[in-house]
Amino acid sequence: MENKTTIDGIKFIMGLFQQKRNELKDRLENLCVTDVKEDNIFLRTKEAIRNQIILHPVTFQDPVILGHRSEIITDQPNYINPFGGQRRITVVEVQFPFTGSSELFYYRPDSVRYSDPTVYLPDGNTVTVNVLTEQLDKAKVLLSAQQQFGLTKSIINDINSQIVQWGKQIDQEIEQTLGEKRKLLLEFYG
Repeated sequence: MENKTTIDGIKFIMGLFQQKRNELKDRLENLCVTDVKEDNIFLRTKEAIRNQIILHPVTFQDPVILGHRSEIITDQPNYINPFGGQRRITVVEVQFPFTGSSELFYYRPDSVRYSDPTVYLPDGNTVTVNVLTEQLDKAKVLLSAQQQFGLTKSIINDINSQIVQWGKQIDQEIEQTLGEKRKLLLEFYG
């Protein structure tokens, strides 16, 4: 699976907020009286809706080196090596575990500055970065992985502040609209 794309390959965060609002509207429209009649079931319904709708900021943990492999690559001719040729390199897999909503990796804030447009995508609750190196130097490999992962991490950090603010708003909206829907259904079936 390809775990990266370019900055132009991901959507703006406002699209995700609208998608979540639409999901909330759909959930509310499809509620049955049995989902809200009894207090304990109503609380479970509310919690299930919150779990589906509310996004959680992404928090990264320390990177972990998973493994390495050796490969032979072909260098194109350049000013340092006018004839090109082949050389052996080591590919080191570095994994960045995280907690939070993995769907945030597919979105970006309104404005992003970048020099390298590469954005990494998650596989579950981890993101893997492959580092090409000529020697197994842990500090250099981790530094290189952090640099490669820099734009992705920056985007997520920018989005996190929006997620916290939006989460408070949508939580109040869930509370209010779910209460109104419960009242309507109980009156209709009462």
